[in-house]
Amino acid sequence: MSLISRLGEVANRAAGIGGGLRNKLLRPLRSKHFDKWLPGYLRHAARELRRPKFTGHRHLLFAFCDHYEPRWKSPTDELALARVRRWTERYPRLCAEFRDADGRSPRHSFFFPGEEYRPEYLDGLADLARAKLGEVELHLHHDNDDKENFRREVGRYLSLYAGHGHLSRKDG
Repeated sequence: MSLISRLGEVANRAAGIGGGLRNKLLRPLRSKHFDKWLPGYLRHAARELRRPKFTGHRHLLFAFCDHYEPRWKSPTDELALARVRRWTERYPRLCAEFRDADGRSPRHSFFFPGEEYRPEYLDGLADLARAKLGEVELHLHHDNDDKENFRREVGRYLSLYAGHGHLSRKDG
């Protein structure tokens, strides 16, 4: 028997309500699937009531991530480069007034597809990374790929990205 049904039984006994009225009252609860999530929520709420109240600073984190694809929808070379320039010129101004509690500006993760590699695209993103406004991650389209080609392509693109100062390395 589900939690909602059990709650209904208890309510019926306590209030002397008949089956028709009970079903009318419980139908909205069943449609929201309270029986699936309410028990866990009640356990969580009970734990929270016993937990000491927090009085310090709270840290709120946002993740800004983007499939950064200047060549999206097959634009001209000029339009693709204009997209890169738009990011490199506007993003620093957009972030200028915002700082977290430690004084850091927002940082953006750019998921850049290796197969769109052009030096001028990664150079612009490297400027943002050096200004601590973001980082670049490899985004690889690899449908119908095999293990050997996947490894070869990942290695090739990571090497290209690292050549522009992207990606963490053991030596700093």
